Amino acid sequence: MGNNAKENVDGDFYIIEGCCALCGVPQVHSPELVGVTEKDGDCFMKRQPETATETTRMIETLTYSDLACFRYRGTNIKIQEQMVFEFGFQNLSQIDFPVLNLDLKA
Repeated sequence: MGNNAKENVDGDFYIIEGCCALCGVPQVHSPELVGVTEKDGDCFMKRQPETATETTRMIETLTYSDLACFRYRGTNIKIQEQMVFEFGFQNLSQIDFPVLNLDLKA
């Protein structure tokens, strides 16, 4: 986990400070949630998702961005399941506090 960008609003989704590569993914998938600072062009969470649609769009941003700058620190199991099972196991590395039971031996 990196440092939380200073401009991020409080909440479960956040962006690591100085990590943004300006890949354009947030502008396509979640422009209402992610902003870019004028000073250095760094991404930040300008607000947290409030609806299921916005949460899905944030997970799309997290999934499709070039770097693992977008992170989830919440413990909502439904959001974590959506991140991992609908969008791919690569997202597991972007969950700070996983609460999923991933015992896949069965």
